[in-house]
Amino acid sequence: MIALWMLTVLAIAMSVYMGGRLWIHHCRKVGWLETPRHDGPARHIETKKNTVTGGGVFVVPSFALIVALIYPNPYVLLGVGGIMACAIVGVIDDYHKLTRQSNPDKRGLSVKSKLALQCAISAVVIGVLVTLPGWDSYVYLGGATLFFMHPAIYAVLASIYLVFMINAVNLTDGLDGLASGSALPALTAMVALVSLIAIMPVRRESVVVLGVALSVAYGVFLLVYNRHPAKIFMGDTGSLALGCGLGILGLISGEVLLSLVIYFVFVADGLSSIMQTGYFKLTRRLFGTPKRLFKMAPFHHHFEELGYDERTIVGGFWLASCLFALIGVGVVCVIGSLVK
Repeated sequence: MIALWMLTVLAIAMSVYMGGRLWIHHCRKVGWLETPRHDGPARHIETKKNTVTGGGVFVVPSFALIVALIYPNPYVLLGVGGIMACAIVGVIDDYHKLTRQSNPDKRGLSVKSKLALQCAISAVVIGVLVTLPGWDSYVYLGGATLFFMHPAIYAVLASIYLVFMINAVNLTDGLDGLASGSALPALTAMVALVSLIAIMPVRRESVVVLGVALSVAYGVFLLVYNRHPAKIFMGDTGSLALGCGLGILGLISGEVLLSLVIYFVFVADGLSSIMQTGYFKLTRRLFGTPKRLFKMAPFHHHFEELGYDERTIVGGFWLASCLFALIGVGVVCVIGSLVK
């Protein structure tokens, strides 16, 4: 078993490393390079220009196909299917962006189109999930059962949760290494969490397999290609897939509530955009003049507008992610000791 795990990790790491080299060569050859939006931070127009993007094109298949072949249990296959489906949406979006360079602010899929596709993917994932052996619609917190939820209500709320996580990670992917680096502590915490709670073995194994695979793939991508100054951006292909992966881990583990604590960096960044948009529309309707809660949303751009260096912001988010990951695992330990 140890040899199989080592082989899996090595295969994923090498696939990401080699895939990145080939992707850089291909993108520079055909001219598929980043053109920043004009409604983002002004500094990005120069600092992010002409960087290779769409890194998820090689990161996602690098772990998804390997994991599906080596650990083909139904929960793992469902997770891989959801992640790949989101990656395909990202591929379409990234392709449109890369091939429609004339207007950086009007490229890619529309917000409504992306949201509709994400809702459809989430509905299918949840629809399959509730039929898998060993599944239940109880709500848990740190391994303790809180209450039973009607399957139909659970399906609706779980779909909303998954769509939110997909978009929250996508929004957080705005600085070099921000999303990929913030995800690593969260993924580690989710793997540790299922090792501490009472859960069906097949679900525990699935969370561990998917969590480790995502950690290795995005960890290698971060260290080699995505840390500041980034050689490759993950693009919507990588960020939508990562968000889906994090959401599916929360669902398979049954610890959706606790995952919102562990994923709080992404939750806060995603909510900041919703709050900014809502406040802008509300003040425009009430006072005729729209106002903003933040200088710019998502939240990490607010810090950029305040003048903070990109590496300082990213480092702060990484530390925050580590803190909330520790809080999440700590909650499990406390609840476990009280239950005993």
